[in-house]
Amino acid sequence: MKKIFLLIYLYLIFGGNISLAQDFPLWKYTPQDGLAQSQVLSYLKDSRGIIWVGTYGGLSRFDGEHFTNYTVKDGLLGSTVTHILEDSKGYIWVLCRELGFVRFDGKNFEQFPLDETAKNWSKLILLKNGELIVSWGKEVLRFNGKSFEKHPRYKFSNPIGSIFYLKESNQLFFEDVNQNFFQETSKGILPVKDLSGWVFQGITFNDVIVFESMPINEMIRYFIFDGYSLKPFLKISPKQKEVINTFKYDFIFSNEGKVYLIKAESKKIDIVGHNLVLIDIIDQGSDNKKLAWLPTEKGLVRLTKRGFRQFSESQVPNCWSVVQDKDKQFYFSNYSLSLQKYDGTKIEKVPNELHRNVINRTYRQLNIKDFADQKSSNYWYFKPIRSTNNDLWFPSNHGILRLRHNKWTLFTSPNGEKLVFSQAYDTLRGKIVGTSIGKIFSLNIAKPNQLEFLQDTTAILFKGLILCAAVSPKGEYWLGGKCIGRYNPETKRYRYYKYASDGSKLCKMLGLTYDWDKRLWAYDFIGGVYVYNEKKDSFDRVFKSYFNTAVSFVEQIDHRHLAFGNSTGIHILDLSIFKKNGNGFVQVFNHHNGYNGIEPNQLGSYRDFDGNIWITSGTILSKMIPSELDYSLQPLKIHVLSIGGERYPFIKQTQVYELPNQQNSTTFTLESIGDNKPFRSQYSFRIKGFINEWSEWQEQNKIMVNNLPNGEHIIEFRTRMGNLSTSSSSVMAINIRVNAPFYKSPNFYKYATITFFLLMVVILIIAIRSIRQSRKLVSQSQKIGEQEHKVRFLQVQTIQAQMNPHFTFNVLGTLQHLILNNETQKASENLLKLSTLIRNYLEASLLTDNKNGSLFSHEIQLSREVELLKMYIEFEQLQYVDRFEYEISLDGKLNTENYRVPPLILQPFVENAIKHGLLYKSPSEKGMLLIRFISLNEDTLICTIEDNGVGRTEANLIQTRSLKKYKSRGTELVKRRVDILNEMGYDIAITVDDGITGGTVVTIQIGYK
Repeated sequence: MKKIFLLIYLYLIFGGNISLAQDFPLWKYTPQDGLAQSQVLSYLKDSRGIIWVGTYGGLSRFDGEHFTNYTVKDGLLGSTVTHILEDSKGYIWVLCRELGFVRFDGKNFEQFPLDETAKNWSKLILLKNGELIVSWGKEVLRFNGKSFEKHPRYKFSNPIGSIFYLKESNQLFFEDVNQNFFQETSKGILPVKDLSGWVFQGITFNDVIVFESMPINEMIRYFIFDGYSLKPFLKISPKQKEVINTFKYDFIFSNEGKVYLIKAESKKIDIVGHNLVLIDIIDQGSDNKKLAWLPTEKGLVRLTKRGFRQFSESQVPNCWSVVQDKDKQFYFSNYSLSLQKYDGTKIEKVPNELHRNVINRTYRQLNIKDFADQKSSNYWYFKPIRSTNNDLWFPSNHGILRLRHNKWTLFTSPNGEKLVFSQAYDTLRGKIVGTSIGKIFSLNIAKPNQLEFLQDTTAILFKGLILCAAVSPKGEYWLGGKCIGRYNPETKRYRYYKYASDGSKLCKMLGLTYDWDKRLWAYDFIGGVYVYNEKKDSFDRVFKSYFNTAVSFVEQIDHRHLAFGNSTGIHILDLSIFKKNGNGFVQVFNHHNGYNGIEPNQLGSYRDFDGNIWITSGTILSKMIPSELDYSLQPLKIHVLSIGGERYPFIKQTQVYELPNQQNSTTFTLESIGDNKPFRSQYSFRIKGFINEWSEWQEQNKIMVNNLPNGEHIIEFRTRMGNLSTSSSSVMAINIRVNAPFYKSPNFYKYATITFFLLMVVILIIAIRSIRQSRKLVSQSQKIGEQEHKVRFLQVQTIQAQMNPHFTFNVLGTLQHLILNNETQKASENLLKLSTLIRNYLEASLLTDNKNGSLFSHEIQLSREVELLKMYIEFEQLQYVDRFEYEISLDGKLNTENYRVPPLILQPFVENAIKHGLLYKSPSEKGMLLIRFISLNEDTLICTIEDNGVGRTEANLIQTRSLKKYKSRGTELVKRRVDILNEMGYDIAITVDDGITGGTVVTIQIGYK
């Protein structure tokens, strides 16, 4: 009676048909994986295989491997994306909440904002004729190719909230905000009473609609509507979930934080996820029976509906091995934790006390000084065995524990090491073969108290832990560890294998497995896989470049396929292909397509009565269901995302794409599209007529194409899944045009280099000839140059020689004036001064007589030039008493001893200022002569000679009217001399200006080039 009440209670709680314990594989994508935002509001898988995801943070594009995100900056109207649709031309339509629609062609977003006054919009609906419609308040809008316009056929009295469309039967249904339903018929828009007033939401599955009712007394019902009649499908209450009628598609729904799956044509309800809330009921069954994408509040979740089930770590912690008894109950060996028993519906712990008491009792009987506590009694190891008499044999650190009819017995070694690391079953002799540290032994099942030790203490195999064992069909024992050993129980002899046939070292062997074709596989820690060659009595290495990390197990799936465990997933080998070419991996299962375990355990596979493969790992316990697996690989699709950083459209692609800005190099960003990609995608390309061979495979999705010649080129791209040789993809070709300048052509530098060397050769020949000829010319030019220099020097000397008597004549004229006026005393004094003046003048002349020195060596110190000027001016004052005064000023920074000037450059201009400026003034007006010396820099001196005479114009008029037309030749000679000096390295400039208040200002700048 109690059992009946218990069954009724379980039925009320679980609905009688909800499967518990095993979970479906889920994998969640969040912003950490590249998703725009974690709250997924909508999604779409388009005809190209791209997954589009709408979130509160924008639109995400997922190719099965990478996310690309789009926001308002890229062209969205807003960041909240509530609906996504692909139209008949391949455009992607995005509804941005309360703002409007955006159409995307892969390159540009085209915006279609809607009036915010109409608060009720439905999702976009694509009709069979390709027309797009959407509700807009009481109206229905249609897209005319350029904009949305009011549809002439539809007008309602209340705002429309939802539109449902059955594509197969081409039926259109409308629901207004008051939950009234209407249908378009040949007679117009008519109400649908069966649907009005109770529908909460609905989802369309091609030819049917599933409606969810409003809750009534905490009961939610689902109905299937084919456009003509309603059929009850599912009812849900807090105490019961029941499928009333089967549905031809897979159906997924969420309730109270759990997600459920009802497979097509089934009444069984499976729990597929915990602590997940779906945004909406979703269409998951009409196109993909293996995979589903779940939009949730915590990210985009991929659900693998077929092929794998799993127990979480919280359900089955730290499982190392699995075994099944005759009643089809499973035992899970959890290292350092209690054994668990699973009957297909529930998991329960096996009481630890029972086998722990047996261990301690056996120790006492054998006088073993050891003790098994709560933890050490649960050190379970690899490969428990069910013998032909249906006993279960568990390897542990205490020995072998046998479970028979729920009673435990320990078989152990009374001396030395008790650990049993792994086991194999000798069905011919009825023995368990166990491996341990430095030894192996056999245990006779019929007489289990007799342990037979089989070690060879001299062999390297027995110098450490023996990791694995296998029994051949002939009854020989194969052992793996530091090498491979073979033991013949009949002859009691060992044969050791330290190297494979190719010289590879056989060491750290993790496993030895016989397949159904009696082929022995050996595999190690570093990814080496070997097959025993019986004819050659050696091991041949296979798959040399395939595995890079340890192979943990090999398990037969069916007559054609083997499963290999590896850190990258479960690799499926097609034996028929392997026999032909030595390769043949056709599929890999990992977290991308259903198997979520991390690093399958050593010897961590077990085949149950139903042919399912149980796989232990570092995280979860998984069950692989071969009958549900698909070993084929769907071809990947390849698409160009951008060229040179500019997005490339996936529709309306131009026939020829011209590289911008006269470029002949660019970067192509590619995407490999597919939802079953266990490995990272690889890419390759070629350029027809330029690089005809396909490039090496690369994982980087950016391909650089450099130095293309001008013209049109066809570039082809392809992709594959990792190094799976059976994976394939379509080939995408792009026709590009290059119109680059000649210097960017690919052979420009080659031809430029050749031309450069040819020019260098020509120049070298010309240079040699020129050198020979120039040597002749140099000697001639040197002679000519020396002669020319002498000529120029003599010209300066000649001019200076002309100036010397001119100056002397002027001075003697002054003395003559004094003598005629009987001023003998003054004449005598000034004659003495004249001698000093002439002596200084002669010294200056002597400096210029040295024809062998440079021109600059004939300069005199500025102090001597100033002294000569003073003497000359004072002589002029003797002749013209009280007619003028003079002043010579020197810049305070000017050191007259350091500055040197050509002699007698300044004196003629001083003379000109006196004779033609000051003396032409009225005798009653006293003249003033100012001479200033200013240092511009270390090499440049400026001298100004300023008088307040009559000025240049008046002086010319007076001289013209004068009977004695005296013409001063001093300034003319100086200017000719200056021209020659400038040609020989000086930089002398003379300017003559009128004074501001009258008179003349002469500025002489003396420097060097």
